[in-house]
Amino acid sequence: MHKRAFIFVWLSVGFTVSSTAQPSQGAYGKEFYVAFGPNEGGELQLTSEDADEIYITGQYEAHGTVEIAALHFFRSFSTVPGKITTIDLPNGNENASTVELPDTLDEKVISGMAVHITSDSSVAVFGLNHKQYSSDAFLALPNDVLGTEYRTINYKSS
Repeated sequence: MHKRAFIFVWLSVGFTVSSTAQPSQGAYGKEFYVAFGPNEGGELQLTSEDADEIYITGQYEAHGTVEIAALHFFRSFSTVPGKITTIDLPNGNENASTVELPDTLDEKVISGMAVHITSDSSVAVFGLNHKQYSSDAFLALPNDVLGTEYRTINYKSS
């Protein structure tokens, strides 16, 4: 319960602050592809607090879908202006499948594991991967603002 309250406050503050400035259309879109990288904050034991979720919101009513082809996952959604719609993704608690990519990929491609979000109206999409000892969150960028070259800031890896 505390996790959801924190996310709600975090998103609310973000939208309140951004509503006073010139709105950026870069975060709003009608189609997104996102992936959930490994979160090593509690994989030894799954708890009821573990969650992989997508949060969708917008300034206008929207209807759309969230799909993960490789997991045969499909959900329809509707949004209300100014409210947050939560989509729970497969996280390994209920069955063996999870949207979280393994950390042993070694640069291999797993086809169909991207989360594909489509909407009939512009929306903003946030993601959360919560484990017992760690949480990862992100703002998704719509397909039409993505480029082809990226830089990452991260810890040195082997």
